[in-house]
Amino acid sequence: MPESTESKRADRSGILPDSSGSRRPGGGYFGGGRGGRFFIRPRFSACFLIPLSTGLLVLGLARGELALTLPGAAFASALVYSFAGVLFLAVFHRKRGSDFAAVFVPRQLERGGQTALLFSGLKKTKTGRPRRLFSLPGIVMRYELHLETRDGRKIRHIFDPGKEIPPLDAVYRGAYYGAYDIFSVSDIPGFFIAGLPCAQEKDARLLVSPSPGEDPVPIRSRSGGERERVEPFRVRTDELSSSRPYVSGDDPRRINWKLYGHGGELFVREGEREPPPRSRMAVLIDTLAEQELFSGEAGRRVVDRCCEYALALVLDQKDRGIEVLLGYSGQPGGLCSGEFEDLAGFLAYPAAGTASEKLPQPPGDEGVVIFLLPRNYSGPLDAFLSRRKAVELVFLYENEKQEEAAGLCVRRYGQRGGCRAHCFRV
Repeated sequence: MPESTESKRADRSGILPDSSGSRRPGGGYFGGGRGGRFFIRPRFSACFLIPLSTGLLVLGLARGELALTLPGAAFASALVYSFAGVLFLAVFHRKRGSDFAAVFVPRQLERGGQTALLFSGLKKTKTGRPRRLFSLPGIVMRYELHLETRDGRKIRHIFDPGKEIPPLDAVYRGAYYGAYDIFSVSDIPGFFIAGLPCAQEKDARLLVSPSPGEDPVPIRSRSGGERERVEPFRVRTDELSSSRPYVSGDDPRRINWKLYGHGGELFVREGEREPPPRSRMAVLIDTLAEQELFSGEAGRRVVDRCCEYALALVLDQKDRGIEVLLGYSGQPGGLCSGEFEDLAGFLAYPAAGTASEKLPQPPGDEGVVIFLLPRNYSGPLDAFLSRRKAVELVFLYENEKQEEAAGLCVRRYGQRGGCRAHCFRV
């Protein structure tokens, strides 16, 4: 999808992609949570009208012209009412605003889904509905929820806490942390705004997991430990009903000699299929997106594709009875394992970065599949590969410039012993 089209779609959905990444999630513009401070400030329209109304009043009174005095007085009256109304309501609701909180239900969902928002802190009426906040004519109150991922994706959700809260569309994958929550008071003309910072969770408030890729990457992954059996191994049994006549080529060890003693004919035990032995593999995601090859948004898109293909591979391997370990570069703690839903939620955390971080080392001799972006610098990746026997590298790219870099990476790493490299356009 072209970047301009994606940006427009994000703006309509309340999600604002940003490539700066200058602020850390959870830091916030106002200090975050209860540590933030109350603020009130003029907007651009007020900054323009204040000197204009002052000039009209002074000039009109000096010349005694109503044509100048009346517009100046009207503008000044609107500004004074707006400022006084915003300040009064902000101070009036200041103590109550510290009790406001918003929680997503469900907290984890698949990309493209919707999540509801539960808002708490309002007193209830006798019918159980939230009590409307006291307000003044021309003054509006809103709850503003701002979330951000580690690689700069943002969600802005603004709603009236006294009315039905609209659901949020999860357009992009990511682990969204609280940048800041504020209860804002502003006037309808947009002259002044006041904000009361509200409490928020420190951990990720919303996990948008990837959806498995529709077209899985065509690679033959290798698992560690015992290899999965291909031939139909069978469990030994003495049941007469599970035997059949012997034919040339059958394993002589499966001949039922008791039946041969009764009737003089050879039968073999069919038995039941023996399940394949369990084995393990590790699927890793290297999130390095070099600025020479990827813009901020392009890096996020390709990391998204890496997560989708990794999830598709996880689903395929778990269907075959193989235990899968998941990890990503810069990941705190050990590799993740568990049910499919847990692994899908884990894949919300990888975030595109411009600094190369270490990949977590699997604990055993598992086969490893790494989804990654083409790059020119590969110090941490080389250090990781020097300690592994069997590794599959899958480079994903979007355009011709990235394709050239991906081809160079495939040729370079394809020469390493035990390493197989592929590249695919997404």
